[in-house]
Amino acid sequence: MNPPWARAETVLLPAFDSWRTGGTADKSTVTVAAAGTLDWLFTEYRSDRRYTKLSPKQKRNHKVGFELVGGHVLKNGQRLGQARVSIITTAVTDALYEKLLIVTDSTGNIIGERRTTVNHAMKSCRRAWNIVARRHPGKLPLVNPFASMGLRSSDRETPTATYDDMLAFRAKAFEMGLASLATAALIGWEWLQRETDIFSTFAIAHYRPKERPNMVRVLDEKTQKGKLDTLNR
Repeated sequence: MNPPWARAETVLLPAFDSWRTGGTADKSTVTVAAAGTLDWLFTEYRSDRRYTKLSPKQKRNHKVGFELVGGHVLKNGQRLGQARVSIITTAVTDALYEKLLIVTDSTGNIIGERRTTVNHAMKSCRRAWNIVARRHPGKLPLVNPFASMGLRSSDRETPTATYDDMLAFRAKAFEMGLASLATAALIGWEWLQRETDIFSTFAIAHYRPKERPNMVRVLDEKTQKGKLDTLNR
């Protein structure tokens, strides 16, 4: 039997990555990267201990960034990931950043920007470049083209969900047969739990524990602090 988080990792999160990257995350990367290319740099970083020790969420964020940058198609029809690192200059990354920011529809009309996603992608590439430069001295240009880009955070205020929004989300989740996701939304709303807390640390034994039948035990994985919350229903 698959663990309860398996569907989230294999179906829901990949679908979310596809949505926020405009479909770029759906594209397969090169299986064997040619030495000295950007694809090779990403592969080398993923084999380093400083990458392998990261959490699944951090690895997934890096993966999305690498696919977004490496999957960008140049004017000659080649993916940027296939380009040699020696030709990737600060001018190239600055122009790439501006192009990746813009989101268009199927007809080419601009419908918005994805600044937070692209900022994360540039930071992932910067990190990969620094690590691989240490692993392979002399094989990369001395200047990291993804460094000192002057990245600016989005000015758009993240909208705050309302209780009615949460109820609508739960209703749709139930309609789609995703009862666990509907429950997760309620847990996040009522007990202010993070994704890790809901899908990894929260156990059935924490809900109405035998010694406290009218309460629920809530543990914050990040701070390692717990609390008991009274159940009113």
